Amino acid sequence: MMVLTQTAINYAEAMYEAEFTKEQLADVRSAFSGCPDLGKLLSVPVIPLKEKLDAVDQIFTGKAANLVKLMCQNGCISQILLVCDAYDELLKARSMQAQAVLTCVHPPDEEQLEKIKKFICKKQGTGSADIEIKTDPDILGGFIIQCGDTVYDRSLKGRIEKLRRNLVGEVD
Repeated sequence: MMVLTQTAINYAEAMYEAEFTKEQLADVRSAFSGCPDLGKLLSVPVIPLKEKLDAVDQIFTGKAANLVKLMCQNGCISQILLVCDAYDELLKARSMQAQAVLTCVHPPDEEQLEKIKKFICKKQGTGSADIEIKTDPDILGGFIIQCGDTVYDRSLKGRIEKLRRNLVGEVD
């Protein structure tokens, strides 16, 4: 297994935003896996960039060509297979569903619930969230979200307790 670089992760996230398909990914991966010299030739500094870009246009089309060209221009084409691996990992993570428990005094309306789901998806790196809603009048107001071991306490009771600890000198 290869260790992903931040560059590979950044490209994978850009591909996700650009709605890069699995087929386009397979085309790029098979071209560079099937012909290891392709990556080497595209990274040779003495070959003019225009020649590299022209060669890419003869091999790839659409978003795949744009990706390869951009990586050539940025001098990181040697990481193309890492980018493919990072994109695979990102797709797996985004297809997963986060599980969360929302504790509140009153159940949220649909708009609030959608905002909470988006928050959870962003924090957990998933594409959707399944939320179990529990009501607890003891939290006084606000809400508490628990996703696995992570707790986001935005309750009035939690804020009062934090203020109390700060006033008496206790440290979190």
